[in-house]
Amino acid sequence: PYTMALTGVDYTMSDRVVTPPEQYTSCFTERLALLPHTYMVSDHRQSQSSSIIGTFSVADAAQRSLPHTDEQVVLANFNHLQKLGPATFKLWTTILRDNPNSSLWLLKFPREAELHLKRAAVADGVEEDRVFLTDKYPFEEHLRVKRAASMLLDTLEYNAHVSGLDAIWAGLPLVTLAGSNMARRCGASFLQSLGLSCLLARTKKEYVRIASVLARSGPNGSQQHRGTLKRMRAKVEQQRDSSPLFDTNLWVREFEVMLRLMWETADATGQVHGAPQPLHLVLSGHTGW
Repeated sequence: PYTMALTGVDYTMSDRVVTPPEQYTSCFTERLALLPHTYMVSDHRQSQSSSIIGTFSVADAAQRSLPHTDEQVVLANFNHLQKLGPATFKLWTTILRDNPNSSLWLLKFPREAELHLKRAAVADGVEEDRVFLTDKYPFEEHLRVKRAASMLLDTLEYNAHVSGLDAIWAGLPLVTLAGSNMARRCGASFLQSLGLSCLLARTKKEYVRIASVLARSGPNGSQQHRGTLKRMRAKVEQQRDSSPLFDTNLWVREFEVMLRLMWETADATGQVHGAPQPLHLVLSGHTGW
């Protein structure tokens, strides 16, 4: 998610969170066309509705040799591991050290990373068996299986995109930090659209704090925050069903309005053909004509 750097491309579809216009317009050769909610479109509500029916129990997890959020806090990230950098991993090991009742679930994506990650965890004072990696699960069951996790910890060097939407659809709170460019602000865009900006950190210290507060309220956690994780998961499920994040029809209507604005702007400025005027477009909460 960056500029194409091509003069023939007029617009980048985006939103105010992932590309704040007051900061990022100079980073794009295109003009920004900012949608009122997230720039990412998904069809989870249409194609994945069955994946959230029923439960994924402790017994279901045990059959797959997985821990379960009802028995321990399972921190998770399901990105390709090329998105994971040393700085983020150190934040994760800090959270693990602060919360002895937690483990970290990653994918063998690629599998060659497993040995290196376990070695790095031990070097940071975390027991090797608290970091576990699994193969990717078949498409038809992966969302159901991911419900065994407690929360999704975002990779700050390059945020979760589709895997982030998948995790939220599975009911997992997403803990992220708004970074310095478009690829590092996608999680913030999701949370804004979901209506759960309380999970959005402004600093690395706050990122650790938010994750730790949730972790301490899980199984075998402290009494002070008891129930916070369970309530947050319930809130994610509530917002998943009612917020704009997974409302594909709303996204399409807003996209259609934006296309109309692009054309009318070009027509009004006499730039239907040739180089467009340097005008950015912002659509603010409009749901149709």
